Amino acid sequence: HQCSNERFINTLQQWGMGDAMGVLIITPLLLSWVKPSLPIFNTENKLPTALGFVLLILTNLFIFGIIPSSYFNSEIYSLEYLCFPFLMWAGYKLTQRGATTAIFLTVVIAIVATMQGNSPFAEDRVENSLFLLWSFFAVVSIPTLLLSGARNEWVAVENRLTELAYNDSLTKLL
Repeated sequence: HQCSNERFINTLQQWGMGDAMGVLIITPLLLSWVKPSLPIFNTENKLPTALGFVLLILTNLFIFGIIPSSYFNSEIYSLEYLCFPFLMWAGYKLTQRGATTAIFLTVVIAIVATMQGNSPFAEDRVENSLFLLWSFFAVVSIPTLLLSGARNEWVAVENRLTELAYNDSLTKLL
């Protein structure tokens, strides 16, 4: 059975992009949940965190057509990036566990909706749907991960400076 050069390149591209998305989405999720020293959430009040996740899930279900809406026609309005503010919130306000979980929930809902044909990424050709999904995954996950990493570093430096201010032999504030 012969395979054309174009089909081979297309298959190689899909394979590589699938692996890249696994590295971009699954690896940070697994690493953040395997490390035992990370707290799940760095908030004192759990209600805003729970509300944020509920709003993220509801927004994703709405965006990807799992919850039908008669108010917005997905043919006219491009709403797939409406989840971005919630992901930025997760990246800034939550630990890496919370941010990677928010990304994972968004990705799973997008995949399920695309498989059902409800998603704005559902196309006639599977290759087109995959490319649209991959680009969406990259656009929503990279900034969220970068913001989460920067925020976690900021908190770590802040905690270290506070510790030095109170416990350093030079300052002796305590």
